[in-house]
Amino acid sequence: MKILSPNKSLFIFALAIALFTVSCGTVTTKTYTIDDVTMVAEGPLFDGSNTLQATVPIDLKKLESWATAETVDKVIVKSITLTTTDSIGFDRIRSVIFQVTADGAQMQQAAVLNPIPSGVSSINLNPAMEADFKDLFKQNALIFVADADLNGDMDGNLEYKAKIEFEVSLKD
Repeated sequence: MKILSPNKSLFIFALAIALFTVSCGTVTTKTYTIDDVTMVAEGPLFDGSNTLQATVPIDLKKLESWATAETVDKVIVKSITLTTTDSIGFDRIRSVIFQVTADGAQMQQAAVLNPIPSGVSSINLNPAMEADFKDLFKQNALIFVADADLNGDMDGNLEYKAKIEFEVSLKD
């Protein structure tokens, strides 16, 4: 049995690592922003949880021209911001739970804010960092569901604008 010199052994090891790395492919991480989504709960509304909802199509080509549902490797929520132009802002809301679902996929909690500070017209929710929305991004559209915990009854509508940022990892 012939023993290789240290230089040849190192070269063969480096070559094997390079081949393994190339065969695994690369992962590209991009931010996918869905902005200015109108979410409405039509009144009359009652004390407790009231649901606001919106459906938004997914266009993976915004990330990369080659992106498809099959190339989506991982999706996490980076941020969710809700804003309102209503003069009472969020003063009548105790908390918000934001969830995401799609036809053919299970609903997942994306973010929460509890309690909501008073006197604000914009809130940043706390993202669920452990949630992976990969299966949702394999669908044609996302359904956003916000459960707003209303303090007291109200006759009018709740209307918020949502901005959602996802971090999408694509493998080629």
